[in-house]
Amino acid sequence: DLNRAEAFAFDLKFGCQTRLTGLFKTQLADGIMGMDIAKAAYWQQMYDAGKTASKNFALCYGRQDIVEREGTEAGAMTLGGLDTRLHKSDMVYASTGGTSQSSGFYSVHVRKIHLRAGNGGDSAVSNSEGLE
Repeated sequence: DLNRAEAFAFDLKFGCQTRLTGLFKTQLADGIMGMDIAKAAYWQQMYDAGKTASKNFALCYGRQDIVEREGTEAGAMTLGGLDTRLHKSDMVYASTGGTSQSSGFYSVHVRKIHLRAGNGGDSAVSNSEGLE
């Protein structure tokens, strides 16, 4: 709905590329959009412009069986909160506690990693009988 989208328009300050190295086409996505903790970050500018009610954002990851160079649906990002219609499991929150403002990156302390045995699949539950 273009009329609804227009309500989220705001002036955005952004950097420009000053030389071509070819990485823009070949590198994997790693933050080009500016989701860091800097004052000039995309989400921060959107919040400062009054277009989102909170400084929260949610990332919902998806997994596709086939990945294509032209693009692959990989999930969704919600700015200013979350959209429970996208949830297939409980929300997991990451605190920005201990995150360095000077580095501009988020830090998450990983306490445990669970690996499952089996033949893969889309679920966290093993699809091989007798394995967890």
